[in-house]
Amino acid sequence: PASAVLMMAIMDKVGTFGMIRYCLPLFPDSAQFFSPLIITLAVIGIVYGAVVAIGQTDVMRLIAYTSISHFGFIILGIFVMTTQGQSGSTLYMVNHGFSTAALFLIAGFLVSRR
Repeated sequence: PASAVLMMAIMDKVGTFGMIRYCLPLFPDSAQFFSPLIITLAVIGIVYGAVVAIGQTDVMRLIAYTSISHFGFIILGIFVMTTQGQSGSTLYMVNHGFSTAALFLIAGFLVSRR
């Protein structure tokens, strides 16, 4: 349904936007200290999402696993601790929200046509 697609496209971006807007300004020393660990986890998420997505035959699962990979890129951009990285991550979140919602709607239409 369209409401589920809308929730999926928006709700997962809220947490990362909250991280940019509140967590980094409130805890800059902790963010700086943990950034190498978080960057490592983001790279692991990028690779894991891409590798698992390669083996998928279901389109919905493929989109979901590529979203895991894309969120790794978003987190990576946030924790490079530059304004360019954070601006790029914000733009990436907006683009990913629109494209993922469109992909899920198209995949839903294709599945229902079978």
